[in-house]
Amino acid sequence: EFKADNQSNWKLFADAFQEYYHVPALHTQQVPSAVRTPGKGFECAHFQIGGPHRLVSTGGARRWTLPAEFMYPIERLTRSGLVGPWESPDIGETPPGLNPGRVEPWGIDNFQIFPNIEILIYRGWYLLYRYWPTSHNTHRFEGMLCFQPARTVRERVEHEVASVVFKEFALQDAGMLTGTQTALESAYR
Repeated sequence: EFKADNQSNWKLFADAFQEYYHVPALHTQQVPSAVRTPGKGFECAHFQIGGPHRLVSTGGARRWTLPAEFMYPIERLTRSGLVGPWESPDIGETPPGLNPGRVEPWGIDNFQIFPNIEILIYRGWYLLYRYWPTSHNTHRFEGMLCFQPARTVRERVEHEVASVVFKEFALQDAGMLTGTQTALESAYR
């Protein structure tokens, strides 16, 4: 579980990263520099908007199916990283409500539940985000990673690696928002 105070309105955080098109530009280090493809896009394959709530499903290559040069050594060693542990609990067929657009290969379902909860569901684990306004232009961000309890030391290491990678990506996302808030406020000066 992580908490951080952010110098932006909570709605900026909730809205800014719902689209996933920012991934190739903001998270350029998701793959080693030798195999980065500048300008490569990212697909948001399915959207649903219902009242104040939203859902987006993304596609995505399974990291573990990529050639070794597309992964950092820690990912190969621990079999975990950006998309969480590679070995996930077998839950059988896709549970009702997940991957409603039948995206293949499916990557993430991101449910935003108004006003301040976001649930990102991956294969076998999920993230919970919460945004708590502390003023008109600040908020507290909370992120919680939820895994099946580790049965072995190896599984615990996989969870920790996924947590560290998540924290780095969250810091990259959050780092953009102070500038966005500043720009929005400058229009009124």
